[in-house]
Amino acid sequence: MTSTSTSSPALTFTHKELTKIPGKPTNTTLKKLKKEVYANARAIPSTRGGGNHGHLGIVMDDAAYLTLAGQAFDLPAHPGPAPVHQANPTAAQIAENNRVYNATLDELKLATNVENAIKNQIVEAVDSLYFDDLEDADFGFANVTIPTMLTHLQDTYGKLTRAELEANRASIATAWNVDMPIQQLWKNLKEVQRVALQGGEEIANKTVIELTVAMFQKTGVFTDACNAWRRKPEANKTMANFKTHFNEENEDRLEKLTAAQAGYHGANSVTPLNGNARPTSDTALAATTTGTSHVIANDGTKMYYCWTHGLGLNENHTSPTCKNKAEGHKDDATVSNMQGGSTTLMTGRRRGQRE
Repeated sequence: MTSTSTSSPALTFTHKELTKIPGKPTNTTLKKLKKEVYANARAIPSTRGGGNHGHLGIVMDDAAYLTLAGQAFDLPAHPGPAPVHQANPTAAQIAENNRVYNATLDELKLATNVENAIKNQIVEAVDSLYFDDLEDADFGFANVTIPTMLTHLQDTYGKLTRAELEANRASIATAWNVDMPIQQLWKNLKEVQRVALQGGEEIANKTVIELTVAMFQKTGVFTDACNAWRRKPEANKTMANFKTHFNEENEDRLEKLTAAQAGYHGANSVTPLNGNARPTSDTALAATTTGTSHVIANDGTKMYYCWTHGLGLNENHTSPTCKNKAEGHKDDATVSNMQGGSTTLMTGRRRGQRE
Protein backbone atom coordinates (compact mmCIF):
# COMPACT_ATOMS: atom_id res chain seq x y z
CA MET A 1 0.00 0.00 0.00
CA THR A 2 1.48 3.33 -1.08
CA SER A 3 2.06 5.78 1.75
CA THR A 4 0.33 9.12 1.38
CA SER A 5 1.42 12.13 3.41
CA THR A 6 -1.36 13.66 5.50
CA SER A 7 0.51 16.96 5.62
CA SER A 8 -0.62 17.80 2.11
CA PRO A 9 -3.09 20.72 2.01
CA ALA A 10 -5.58 18.40 0.30
CA LEU A 11 -5.37 15.91 3.16
CA THR A 12 -5.50 17.95 6.30
CA PHE A 13 -6.90 15.32 8.61
CA THR A 14 -8.44 16.03 12.01
CA HIS A 15 -6.16 13.35 13.48
CA LYS A 16 -2.68 13.24 11.97
CA GLU A 17 -2.30 9.87 13.68
CA LEU A 18 -4.98 7.54 15.00
CA THR A 19 -4.77 6.65 18.67
CA LYS A 20 -2.70 3.48 18.84
CA ILE A 21 -4.35 0.38 20.28
CA PRO A 22 -1.94 -1.53 22.52
CA GLY A 23 -2.38 -5.26 22.13
CA LYS A 24 -5.73 -6.84 21.39
CA PRO A 25 -8.45 -4.38 20.36
CA THR A 26 -11.49 -3.98 22.61
CA ASN A 27 -14.97 -2.59 22.15
CA THR A 28 -13.94 0.74 23.68
CA THR A 29 -10.67 1.15 21.77
CA LEU A 30 -12.36 0.22 18.50
CA LYS A 31 -15.08 2.79 19.12
CA LYS A 32 -12.42 5.48 19.43
CA LEU A 33 -10.60 4.21 16.35
CA LYS A 34 -13.75 4.34 14.23
CA LYS A 35 -14.65 7.79 15.54
CA GLU A 36 -11.23 9.13 14.53
CA VAL A 37 -11.38 7.42 11.12
CA TYR A 38 -14.79 8.99 10.48
CA ALA A 39 -13.53 12.41 11.54
CA ASN A 40 -10.57 12.21 9.15
CA ALA A 41 -12.71 11.15 6.21
CA ARG A 42 -15.24 13.92 6.87
CA ALA A 43 -12.46 16.51 7.03
CA ILE A 44 -11.73 16.14 3.30
CA PRO A 45 -14.52 17.84 1.29
CA SER A 46 -16.46 16.09 -1.45
CA THR A 47 -19.61 16.96 -3.40
CA ARG A 48 -20.64 13.30 -3.48
CA GLY A 49 -23.20 11.68 -1.19
CA GLY A 50 -25.05 14.91 -0.52
CA GLY A 51 -21.91 17.00 -0.16
CA ASN A 52 -22.23 17.42 3.62
CA HIS A 53 -20.04 14.64 4.91
CA GLY A 54 -16.75 14.90 3.04
CA HIS A 55 -15.35 11.48 2.13
CA LEU A 56 -17.18 9.67 4.93
CA GLY A 57 -18.77 7.39 2.32
CA ILE A 58 -15.35 5.84 1.67
CA VAL A 59 -14.92 4.59 5.24
CA MET A 60 -18.53 3.95 6.26
CA ASP A 61 -20.74 1.00 5.42
CA ASP A 62 -22.96 1.79 2.40
CA ALA A 63 -26.23 1.17 4.21
CA ALA A 64 -25.19 3.21 7.24
CA TYR A 65 -24.08 6.08 5.04
CA LEU A 66 -27.34 6.02 3.08
CA THR A 67 -29.27 6.24 6.35
CA LEU A 68 -27.13 9.17 7.48
CA ALA A 69 -26.97 11.21 4.27
CA GLY A 70 -30.16 10.20 2.49
CA GLN A 71 -28.26 9.28 -0.65
CA ALA A 72 -25.41 7.01 -1.63
CA PHE A 73 -21.77 8.06 -1.93
CA ASP A 74 -21.09 7.16 -5.55
CA LEU A 75 -17.81 8.15 -7.17
CA PRO A 76 -17.74 8.64 -10.95
CA ALA A 77 -16.41 5.93 -13.25
CA HIS A 78 -12.87 6.35 -14.50
CA PRO A 79 -13.08 8.44 -17.72
CA GLY A 80 -10.50 6.39 -19.58
CA PRO A 81 -7.05 7.22 -20.96
CA ALA A 82 -8.14 10.42 -22.72
CA PRO A 83 -11.12 12.78 -23.06
CA VAL A 84 -13.89 11.70 -25.43
CA HIS A 85 -15.11 14.37 -27.85
CA GLN A 86 -18.14 14.71 -30.05
CA ALA A 87 -17.83 14.51 -33.81
CA ASN A 88 -16.51 17.78 -35.19
CA PRO A 89 -16.35 19.43 -31.76
CA THR A 90 -16.02 23.17 -31.34
CA ALA A 91 -13.14 24.69 -29.42
CA ALA A 92 -15.50 25.40 -26.53
CA GLN A 93 -16.70 21.78 -26.45
CA ILE A 94 -13.14 20.49 -26.47
CA ALA A 95 -12.22 22.80 -23.60
CA GLU A 96 -15.26 21.69 -21.57
CA ASN A 97 -14.61 18.01 -22.25
CA ASN A 98 -11.01 18.43 -21.13
CA ARG A 99 -12.12 20.27 -17.99
CA VAL A 100 -14.62 17.54 -17.03
CA TYR A 101 -12.06 14.85 -17.77
CA ASN A 102 -9.38 16.46 -15.60
CA ALA A 103 -11.85 17.23 -12.83
CA THR A 104 -12.98 13.60 -12.77
CA LEU A 105 -9.41 12.36 -12.61
CA ASP A 106 -8.64 14.80 -9.79
CA GLU A 107 -11.72 13.68 -7.85
CA LEU A 108 -10.82 10.00 -8.19
CA LYS A 109 -7.19 10.69 -7.29
CA LEU A 110 -8.23 12.57 -4.16
CA ALA A 111 -10.59 9.77 -3.09
CA THR A 112 -7.82 7.21 -3.63
CA ASN A 113 -5.35 9.29 -1.62
CA VAL A 114 -7.86 9.65 1.23
CA GLU A 115 -8.53 5.92 1.27
CA ASN A 116 -4.86 4.93 1.15
CA ALA A 117 -3.86 7.44 3.80
CA ILE A 118 -6.55 6.29 6.22
CA LYS A 119 -5.74 2.64 5.55
CA ASN A 120 -2.15 3.37 6.48
CA GLN A 121 -3.30 5.08 9.65
CA ILE A 122 -5.42 2.09 10.67
CA VAL A 123 -2.58 -0.37 10.03
CA GLU A 124 -0.23 1.81 12.07
CA ALA A 125 -2.73 2.07 14.94
CA VAL A 126 -3.60 -1.65 15.16
CA ASP A 127 -1.06 -4.47 15.40
CA SER A 128 -0.90 -6.36 12.09
CA LEU A 129 -1.52 -9.56 14.04
CA TYR A 130 -5.18 -8.62 14.18
CA PHE A 131 -5.42 -8.11 10.40
CA ASP A 132 -3.87 -11.40 9.30
CA ASP A 133 -7.14 -12.73 7.87
CA LEU A 134 -7.49 -9.73 5.54
CA GLU A 135 -3.97 -9.19 4.25
CA ASP A 136 -3.15 -10.62 0.83
CA ALA A 137 0.30 -12.19 0.45
CA ASP A 138 1.01 -10.18 -2.71
CA PHE A 139 -1.11 -7.05 -2.50
CA GLY A 140 -1.41 -6.46 1.23
CA PHE A 141 -4.55 -4.40 1.88
CA ALA A 142 -4.73 -2.80 -1.57
CA ASN A 143 -8.00 -4.55 -2.41
CA VAL A 144 -9.49 -4.35 1.08
CA THR A 145 -11.93 -1.53 1.75
CA ILE A 146 -11.88 0.46 4.97
CA PRO A 147 -15.45 -0.60 5.93
CA THR A 148 -14.28 -4.22 5.58
CA MET A 149 -11.32 -3.54 7.89
CA LEU A 150 -13.49 -1.86 10.53
CA THR A 151 -16.17 -4.54 10.34
CA HIS A 152 -13.55 -7.29 10.69
CA LEU A 153 -12.12 -5.67 13.82
CA GLN A 154 -15.56 -5.08 15.35
CA ASP A 155 -16.90 -8.56 14.63
CA THR A 156 -13.72 -10.30 15.78
CA TYR A 157 -12.65 -8.26 18.78
CA GLY A 158 -15.41 -5.76 19.56
CA LYS A 159 -18.07 -8.17 20.79
CA LEU A 160 -18.64 -8.07 24.53
CA THR A 161 -18.40 -11.17 26.70
CA ARG A 162 -20.41 -11.76 29.86
CA ALA A 163 -17.34 -11.02 31.97
CA GLU A 164 -16.73 -7.76 30.12
CA LEU A 165 -20.32 -6.63 30.58
CA GLU A 166 -20.16 -7.37 34.30
CA ALA A 167 -16.81 -5.60 34.61
CA ASN A 168 -18.24 -2.63 32.72
CA ARG A 169 -21.12 -2.32 35.17
CA ALA A 170 -18.82 -2.79 38.16
CA SER A 171 -16.53 -0.02 36.87
CA ILE A 172 -19.01 2.57 38.13
CA ALA A 173 -17.67 1.89 41.62
CA THR A 174 -14.26 3.28 40.57
CA ALA A 175 -15.35 5.75 37.89
CA TRP A 176 -14.21 8.79 39.87
CA ASN A 177 -11.81 9.93 42.57
CA VAL A 178 -11.35 13.26 44.32
CA ASP A 179 -8.36 14.23 42.17
CA MET A 180 -10.38 13.86 38.96
CA PRO A 181 -12.57 16.57 37.39
CA ILE A 182 -16.17 15.60 37.95
CA GLN A 183 -16.81 16.13 34.24
CA GLN A 184 -14.63 13.06 33.65
CA LEU A 185 -17.08 11.06 35.77
CA TRP A 186 -20.00 12.03 33.53
CA LYS A 187 -17.94 11.01 30.47
CA ASN A 188 -17.05 7.68 32.09
CA LEU A 189 -20.67 6.94 32.99
CA LYS A 190 -21.77 7.72 29.44
CA GLU A 191 -19.22 5.23 28.11
CA VAL A 192 -20.39 2.59 30.61
CA GLN A 193 -23.95 2.97 29.36
CA ARG A 194 -22.83 2.86 25.71
CA VAL A 195 -20.88 -0.35 26.21
CA ALA A 196 -23.78 -1.95 28.08
CA LEU A 197 -26.25 -0.98 25.35
CA GLN A 198 -24.00 -2.40 22.63
CA GLY A 199 -23.81 -5.60 24.63
CA GLY A 200 -27.60 -5.82 24.74
CA GLU A 201 -27.87 -4.98 28.45
CA GLU A 202 -28.94 -1.38 28.84
CA ILE A 203 -28.21 0.25 32.19
CA ALA A 204 -31.00 2.71 32.93
CA ASN A 205 -30.21 6.21 34.23
CA LYS A 206 -31.90 5.38 37.52
CA THR A 207 -29.56 2.45 38.07
CA VAL A 208 -26.48 4.48 37.08
CA ILE A 209 -27.50 7.18 39.56
CA GLU A 210 -27.98 4.70 42.38
CA LEU A 211 -24.61 3.05 41.75
CA THR A 212 -22.89 6.43 41.50
CA VAL A 213 -24.40 7.61 44.78
CA ALA A 214 -23.08 4.42 46.39
CA MET A 215 -19.65 5.23 44.96
CA PHE A 216 -19.83 8.78 46.34
CA GLN A 217 -20.72 7.46 49.77
CA LYS A 218 -17.77 5.12 49.72
CA THR A 219 -15.40 8.03 49.05
CA GLY A 220 -16.97 9.98 51.91
CA VAL A 221 -16.72 13.21 49.93
CA PHE A 222 -20.39 13.96 49.30
CA THR A 223 -22.10 12.52 52.37
CA ASP A 224 -24.41 15.49 52.90
CA ALA A 225 -24.97 15.91 49.19
CA CYS A 226 -25.99 12.24 48.85
CA ASN A 227 -28.47 12.62 51.70
CA ALA A 228 -29.88 15.76 50.10
CA TRP A 229 -30.23 13.94 46.79
CA ARG A 230 -32.16 11.09 48.39
CA ARG A 231 -34.64 13.55 49.87
CA LYS A 232 -35.55 14.94 46.45
CA PRO A 233 -38.92 13.92 44.95
CA GLU A 234 -38.60 10.93 42.62
CA ALA A 235 -39.85 12.99 39.69
CA ASN A 236 -36.85 15.32 40.08
CA LYS A 237 -34.24 12.55 40.15
CA THR A 238 -33.28 12.82 36.49
CA MET A 239 -29.76 12.39 35.13
CA ALA A 240 -29.64 16.08 34.20
CA ASN A 241 -30.61 17.12 37.74
CA PHE A 242 -28.15 14.60 39.18
CA LYS A 243 -25.26 16.13 37.27
CA THR A 244 -26.29 19.66 38.21
CA HIS A 245 -26.65 18.73 41.89
CA PHE A 246 -23.20 17.16 42.20
CA ASN A 247 -21.50 19.68 39.92
CA GLU A 248 -22.57 22.37 42.38
CA GLU A 249 -21.54 20.30 45.38
CA ASN A 250 -18.16 19.61 43.83
CA GLU A 251 -17.57 23.28 43.10
CA ASP A 252 -18.31 24.03 46.75
CA ARG A 253 -15.95 21.25 47.84
CA LEU A 254 -13.13 22.56 45.66
CA GLU A 255 -13.61 26.12 46.92
CA LYS A 256 -13.35 24.93 50.52
CA LEU A 257 -10.32 22.80 49.73
CA THR A 258 -8.58 25.65 47.93
CA ALA A 259 -9.30 28.00 50.81
CA ALA A 260 -7.98 25.50 53.33
CA GLN A 261 -4.84 24.85 51.32
CA ALA A 262 -4.25 28.57 50.91
CA GLY A 263 -4.35 29.05 54.68
CA TYR A 264 -7.38 31.33 54.69
CA HIS A 265 -8.98 33.14 57.67
CA GLY A 266 -5.92 34.98 58.94
CA ALA A 267 -3.23 32.55 57.88
CA ASN A 268 -0.69 35.40 57.88
CA SER A 269 -0.80 35.40 61.67
CA VAL A 270 0.48 31.85 61.87
CA THR A 271 4.14 31.45 62.84
CA PRO A 272 5.95 28.75 60.85
CA LEU A 273 7.62 25.87 62.59
CA ASN A 274 11.03 27.43 62.07
CA GLY A 275 9.99 30.39 64.24
CA ASN A 276 10.40 33.01 61.52
CA ALA A 277 7.67 35.50 60.78
CA ARG A 278 5.41 34.41 57.96
CA PRO A 279 5.51 36.63 54.83
CA THR A 280 2.41 38.74 54.34
CA SER A 281 2.34 38.69 50.53
CA ASP A 282 -0.54 37.01 48.74
CA THR A 283 1.82 34.51 47.18
CA ALA A 284 2.78 33.26 50.61
CA LEU A 285 -0.77 32.04 51.12
CA ALA A 286 -0.72 29.56 48.27
CA ALA A 287 -0.30 25.93 49.24
CA THR A 288 0.04 22.63 47.46
CA THR A 289 -1.18 19.23 48.55
CA THR A 290 1.29 16.42 49.02
CA GLY A 291 -1.26 13.60 48.86
CA THR A 292 -0.81 13.03 52.62
CA SER A 293 -2.26 14.67 55.74
CA HIS A 294 -0.49 17.99 55.22
CA VAL A 295 -0.04 20.87 52.80
CA ILE A 296 3.06 22.94 52.11
CA ALA A 297 2.76 26.70 51.59
CA ASN A 298 5.00 28.61 49.19
CA ASP A 299 7.14 29.76 52.14
CA GLY A 300 7.74 26.13 53.15
CA THR A 301 5.33 26.07 56.08
CA LYS A 302 3.76 22.68 56.72
CA MET A 303 0.17 22.51 57.90
CA TYR A 304 -1.43 19.28 59.07
CA TYR A 305 -5.01 18.16 58.60
CA CYS A 306 -7.49 16.77 61.14
CA TRP A 307 -11.04 15.79 60.17
CA THR A 308 -12.47 17.29 63.37
CA HIS A 309 -10.39 20.45 63.75
CA GLY A 310 -9.10 21.37 60.27
CA LEU A 311 -5.60 22.62 59.39
CA GLY A 312 -2.98 23.37 62.03
CA LEU A 313 0.76 23.51 62.63
CA ASN A 314 1.04 20.59 65.03
CA GLU A 315 2.53 17.67 63.14
CA ASN A 316 1.29 15.38 65.91
CA HIS A 317 -2.31 16.42 65.35
CA THR A 318 -3.75 14.73 62.27
CA SER A 319 -6.92 12.78 61.57
CA PRO A 320 -5.60 9.44 62.90
CA THR A 321 -3.77 10.97 65.91
CA CYS A 322 -6.45 13.44 67.07
CA LYS A 323 -7.05 13.26 70.84
CA ASN A 324 -10.46 14.93 70.83
CA LYS A 325 -12.39 13.41 67.93
CA ALA A 326 -15.89 14.62 67.09
CA GLU A 327 -18.72 12.20 66.40
CA GLY A 328 -18.29 10.65 62.95
CA HIS A 329 -14.58 11.49 62.88
CA LYS A 330 -12.74 9.81 59.98
CA ASP A 331 -9.21 8.68 60.71
CA ASP A 332 -8.32 8.31 57.02
CA ALA A 333 -9.33 11.87 56.05
CA THR A 334 -6.51 13.90 54.49
CA VAL A 335 -6.21 17.40 53.09
CA SER A 336 -6.70 16.03 49.57
CA ASN A 337 -9.69 13.94 50.65
CA MET A 338 -11.35 15.68 53.59
CA GLN A 339 -14.39 13.40 53.45
CA GLY A 340 -16.69 16.18 54.60
CA GLY A 341 -14.42 17.19 57.48
CA SER A 342 -13.57 20.61 58.90
CA THR A 343 -12.09 23.30 56.67
CA THR A 344 -11.23 25.54 59.63
CA LEU A 345 -7.71 26.92 60.07
CA MET A 346 -6.33 26.47 63.60
CA THR A 347 -4.39 29.73 63.89
CA GLY A 348 -1.74 30.83 66.35
CA ARG A 349 -0.73 27.41 67.65
CA ARG A 350 2.79 26.03 67.73
CA ARG A 351 4.19 22.53 67.69
CA GLY A 352 3.48 20.74 70.92
CA GLN A 353 0.42 22.82 71.81
CA ARG A 354 -2.70 20.84 72.54
CA GLU A 355 -5.53 21.25 70.09
